[in-house]
Amino acid sequence: MQYTELERSSARHRASLSAREATHLLERPLYCPECGFKIGVAYSDCAGHVRTKCQKCKTVSILNLAYFRRAGKKARLATGKLLPVLEDD
Repeated sequence: MQYTELERSSARHRASLSAREATHLLERPLYCPECGFKIGVAYSDCAGHVRTKCQKCKTVSILNLAYFRRAGKKARLATGKLLPVLEDD
């Protein structure tokens, strides 16, 4: 299926809008859980799950982007704190 010139210009316009919107967002790299190779970039407004394939080791992984958020300074310094354990009665 061939795109018409109108469809191509519309797609180019949407791509340029997306690029301008992303200029103020923070980027965080995503790494392969098997080999550590950089497999992509997620922006600060991303949420949900993404399926990726590592170009180096060919592993297909489903990543929850909530687990790959950057920790703030307070979260990095708050190591060693234990959470209370709730016991069932």
